[in-house]
Amino acid sequence: MNGESAQVYVLHFDRPYWSNCQHYVGYTKIGVQERLRVHRAGNGSKLVKYAMSRGINFSLVHVENFDTVGEARRRERQIKKNGGGGKICPLCKRK
Repeated sequence: MNGESAQVYVLHFDRPYWSNCQHYVGYTKIGVQERLRVHRAGNGSKLVKYAMSRGINFSLVHVENFDTVGEARRRERQIKKNGGGGKICPLCKRK
């Protein structure tokens, strides 16, 4: 991968969008705030678009910064493999 910096982020949905699924883990090269604008405009991931079409709002709950896209993608996969965003979500840890 190239030397572009990237971020991994976790979104927490107000309620489950499917069964008990309540998080989205993603990475971005354009910055988290810009990526959130893309999601909210309905042009982000299909999963976020699906949740929003059902009136389910989300909050940004976790961000990690990386020097390269490759590092960010590896961390995104690691979070997903280890049980998803719920494991590191501060809102879920309070329950």
